[in-house]
Amino acid sequence: MKKVISLALSLIMIFVTTTVLPLNAQATDYYDISVSNLTVNSNNCNDFFGDGTVSYVDSTHTLTLNNADFSGVSYAVHYDFDSNSLPLTIVVKGNNTLSTNYYEGKSAYCIRSASFASGAGLIIKGDGTLNLNAYNGDDFSNGIAVGGDIRIQGNVKVNIFSDVDSAKEKGVGIESDNGKLTIADNAKITICVNRSPLYLGEGISFSDGYIPLIKVGTSASNITLTKTNPNLSQFQNDEKFFGEYKYVSIEKSSEKLKNTLTVKAKKPTIKYSKLKKKNQTIARKKAITVSNAKGTVTYSKISGNKKITINKSTGKITVKKGLKKGKYKVKIKVKAAGNASYKAITKTVTVTIKIN
Repeated sequence: MKKVISLALSLIMIFVTTTVLPLNAQATDYYDISVSNLTVNSNNCNDFFGDGTVSYVDSTHTLTLNNADFSGVSYAVHYDFDSNSLPLTIVVKGNNTLSTNYYEGKSAYCIRSASFASGAGLIIKGDGTLNLNAYNGDDFSNGIAVGGDIRIQGNVKVNIFSDVDSAKEKGVGIESDNGKLTIADNAKITICVNRSPLYLGEGISFSDGYIPLIKVGTSASNITLTKTNPNLSQFQNDEKFFGEYKYVSIEKSSEKLKNTLTVKAKKPTIKYSKLKKKNQTIARKKAITVSNAKGTVTYSKISGNKKITINKSTGKITVKKGLKKGKYKVKIKVKAAGNASYKAITKTVTVTIKIN
């Protein structure tokens, strides 16, 4: 009898081990992100649509789009990450289009986080194109509307088209109530909306040499613009209109970078026995160290003994015959003219010449 019971228990254990446990081990993990209104999970994340166009890695919050073309009712991509967690990173490869479908009573968002007031933020990067088409939301039609910082970087191109069909609705290109918008590297954005091109919440700022044309109401005093000289060559009167739509491009600012010129004075020496016979010269390298200059460098004397002069082009110093022994201080202005990318800059050094 004991053998029969033992055999029965063994069979039960085999059954549990081979059936129940594998089912538990294969339990599906659901992630805090949806694509085309479907939740991403551990079973579909490696190839969401089964065609290689969308994949997701939850450990890094990275959504990869590879020639993807999909839409969603109210949301194309929606995520709910805690403000202390990693941001959503969207890697863009090839040509991708995210669109919204109309649903009565709902706003339309191509990329939306659960909260505007707080959130983990958003990073868009890669070398492809991301087209965001937000159509006919009943309140808002937003290209990007997330909480936290928004950073667009690399060689990615983001084209946002936000369209509404009545005066009570609002088309929005990019929205964040508590974040900072940074467009870095060679990334470019084009925003086309038929209301305001960029809705800005409290405290948002722009950096890294980019600035959009802005139409903002009461929030204008809360905006910090770190660059104020955008390239407006493609616009007429700062804006270009096609019918009722306003097209706005964000491009790298034409403001030049600070010149990197550095200068350092030296203490050259001249033999009095030679100076008694004829003028003596001091090569620029023995009097002044000049490095990292952007543009043509020129030199001029600000003050000092009248018997000491400097060549404007070469920086060579001439000490004229007849000057007595001693130390002579000469203040010299060094100017780097700059170029298409760098500003001009002027620096002053004092060279001490010793005659012994």
